[in-house]
Amino acid sequence: MNKLTYLKNNVFNQGKNHLYCDINFFKEIDKRVHMKNKKVLDIGSGIGKHLILYNLIGKTKFCWGIDSALGKGSTKNSLSTFQKTIQALNLKNIKTLEGDILTYNFRDNKFDVITAINSVHHIIVTEKNMVKDRNTEKEFSNLFKKIASLLNERGAFVLYEISRFQITKSFKFYLKNGKSNEIDYKTKHSVKEYMTILKKCGFSQVYTKYYTPTNYLNKFKFLFTNPFVGFIINSPFFIFSIKN
Repeated sequence: MNKLTYLKNNVFNQGKNHLYCDINFFKEIDKRVHMKNKKVLDIGSGIGKHLILYNLIGKTKFCWGIDSALGKGSTKNSLSTFQKTIQALNLKNIKTLEGDILTYNFRDNKFDVITAINSVHHIIVTEKNMVKDRNTEKEFSNLFKKIASLLNERGAFVLYEISRFQITKSFKFYLKNGKSNEIDYKTKHSVKEYMTILKKCGFSQVYTKYYTPTNYLNKFKFLFTNPFVGFIINSPFFIFSIKN
């Protein structure tokens, strides 16, 4: 059994299509930041499916995944599941870390790429606008400044989140995400909010792309990557930024 087959059967519970969907998701990231031979940190790594793909397909130099393991956005046994997968696949250059990104002591470790895939809204849970509310702005600024401090010069930060501006929110419909809880759009934030804070925290070349992971209609995927369609159908987006 090869490693991707193991992932399909044991990590990506929805099977082949979900695995290929996440491979396409990885390729979207790799187009911008080029993972090969990079040191990568994933914040809120959960069971590690994204980090393992970075490693297997992206040929990263070394990967770290940090998760609080408190059941926020992932199950409480997610890190042990991640560790079992690392052992089963004999991955020597992936390490799991248990802790809070804001307080964890990384010593002198620096990274070339840091990713946060659907995890920031679990680290700071608030319905307040991060730009208009002073305390909320301070919370997010502290997080992004910590991330900037962990990056090497010209290091890349990849953020993937869901916008609060989504039509299902307006009609009080909530999308299901696998077996996880219903999406609460009130605790999500807009692209503009994130971009404003990131620029204040020392990031430049901030690039945004709306992106709905799918293994279907790939030839027409460009039709779904804009704010208007995101508002109507689904509203996840990437923000790629570079440390000054």
